[in-house]
Amino acid sequence: MQVKRFSVKGYKNFGSEIVLEDMGAICVIHGENNIGKSNLLEAMQLFFQLLCFNHSWFAKLSSEDLAQLGFKASEIFSLESESPITITAVLKIETSDLPRSQNPSEFPRLLKSSEIHINIELQKAHNEFECQI
Repeated sequence: MQVKRFSVKGYKNFGSEIVLEDMGAICVIHGENNIGKSNLLEAMQLFFQLLCFNHSWFAKLSSEDLAQLGFKASEIFSLESESPITITAVLKIETSDLPRSQNPSEFPRLLKSSEIHINIELQKAHNEFECQI
């Protein structure tokens, strides 16, 4: 699997949308200190953790659920606004990425490679958090 495009908005210090495009097999993120390189990588981690954690398109999460994923709710939302965290990715999946136990004929829409567009929105809702994929 390869991440082709990644964007995040509302995570920690990202008030405006941060977009990584045309990502190749090797991608380097560089820049001055304190501009958000680590936060960008944490947002990627949150994206994949939520994707693996949720078994449905919509879920209610507690602070404890987020803590199990390695995130403190009080730290991941932007302090400036009550906006949701929006994370979007385009993933390229090759048939060789599938588990060997899976028969590729069971995936008729997945030819040699496919791009999958995934959008995750995480927002505060009273004492819980709503996650929509």
